[in-house]
Amino acid sequence: MDTKENSAENVLGKFSSYILASASPRRIAMMRQHGIEPLVCPAEIEEALPPRHDMYETVMFLALKKAKWVESEYLQQACHRQEGGSHQTRDAKLVVCADAPEHAVPTAAQISQTPAPVILAADTIVYADEIMGKPSDAADGFRMLSKLRSGMHYVATGVALVEAGRQNARVFTEVTRVYFKNYTDEELRAYLATEEPYDKAGGYAIQGTFAKYIDHIEGDYDNVVGFPWERIQKELSLLAAFSPCTDAQESATEPESATCSKPDVKRAPALHDFPPITLIRRNPPA
Repeated sequence: MDTKENSAENVLGKFSSYILASASPRRIAMMRQHGIEPLVCPAEIEEALPPRHDMYETVMFLALKKAKWVESEYLQQACHRQEGGSHQTRDAKLVVCADAPEHAVPTAAQISQTPAPVILAADTIVYADEIMGKPSDAADGFRMLSKLRSGMHYVATGVALVEAGRQNARVFTEVTRVYFKNYTDEELRAYLATEEPYDKAGGYAIQGTFAKYIDHIEGDYDNVVGFPWERIQKELSLLAAFSPCTDAQESATEPESATCSKPDVKRAPALHDFPPITLIRRNPPA
């Protein structure tokens, strides 16, 4: 194993576990590829694009919104356990990862004493004079992909890394340029008749069947997939550097008394709910 792989392994081992705020098979597979078996807890939020935001702000806002929703659920579950309940409950709204092992979620008192899990959330959009999310139907997909034909567009992925229960987070945007070849309307309609376009920003996946129409890219391939792993590892290093408990012992004792303030999970968090964080914009590749 080379020095780079050793360094990445050391960073990933600094946190107790990882919670992925997405059920995306692509993101799950990428984490497993790097030796992480994440707890999978899709964020139940409305993914409507915020008005009057650029592509950087849009994806960071949505990624952070997902991460904070999952963190709220996680803390609710920790409170439930501290009050004597099992981490399993019939009230699904109070459960993060109902199939997770009992030790995966500490009590609220233990959260401040032991290494916390990191919540990873991401959101990807395509930008070509407008922000493009997932196509709503075939007509919307045709409109999007017709606009992208024979030209360049940006793929922007916002990522939020939140250490659960602590004022420690990193939020950033990675951008890649993608250049499309030409294709006919008939080829486009045949593609839109499949199920592939409708769960992907811009209506295509770089690892899917539409890849044959990609001429070349400038930037990170994994970013176009929707999970810029190399950048994520760098940001995890910075997250660990500011963590109060990455060197804490798992056997840390629980305080005699601890209070548990239950967050309100009836609404999705707004920007003013978020703790102080580091927001990072990165210019597109030169």
